[in-house]
Amino acid sequence: MILVCGALLLLMTAVGLAFRPAWAGAMLFWWVLLGPHVLVAAYAANDLHRRGRLGELLRPRFGDLTLGALVGVVLLVASWAGRETLAGVGTPQQAWLLNIYFQVGAPEVVDSSVLITTIILAVVVCEELIWRGWVLDRSTATFGERRGWPIAALLYGATMLPTVVTLAAPVAGPNPLLLVAALFCGLVWTFMAKLIGRLPPIIISHAIFTYFSIVQFRQPGL
Repeated sequence: MILVCGALLLLMTAVGLAFRPAWAGAMLFWWVLLGPHVLVAAYAANDLHRRGRLGELLRPRFGDLTLGALVGVVLLVASWAGRETLAGVGTPQQAWLLNIYFQVGAPEVVDSSVLITTIILAVVVCEELIWRGWVLDRSTATFGERRGWPIAALLYGATMLPTVVTLAAPVAGPNPLLLVAALFCGLVWTFMAKLIGRLPPIIISHAIFTYFSIVQFRQPGL
């Protein structure tokens, strides 16, 4: 688990740098997120391949698209309800959402950019290889199946800890939204991976949730 902790620190650092307000709406934001994820995912994929696990994890099956889309939509609806509760329109906490969307850029820019869409999908695939593939395998081997998957999910959520500070708002204070979303979704996706033992439906769910959260599921005016 030493390598897992090292990967966690690297990715936390990347998130902390990428979500600096100075890089809001800039392409540098996306590149800083992508680079470390690709490096860690390459190591993870090589380790999984060496142990004969990569092909098994990536094997598609009939129904993957339906399952992934269903879970993605459910998570989108849940996130909408959560945002309305934690950062409703007209509250000081709405500034948390404003800071997040200011960071990722205008929805029309993201939606019209093939490059940004490709980076989003690449980061999603990398995250799944790392957290629901490599880390879940390692944590299960170390802590057992009962404790391994929640630990893997919590480690995934921890990558968003820096955003509590970097996306804070003057009146509302520290911003918990991305951390809460990562913890909640991480638990769902990691439990799915534990149950089905494969990544394609989880990648689909993750991609749908992330892309449409950025482009479509915004509060009015954001």
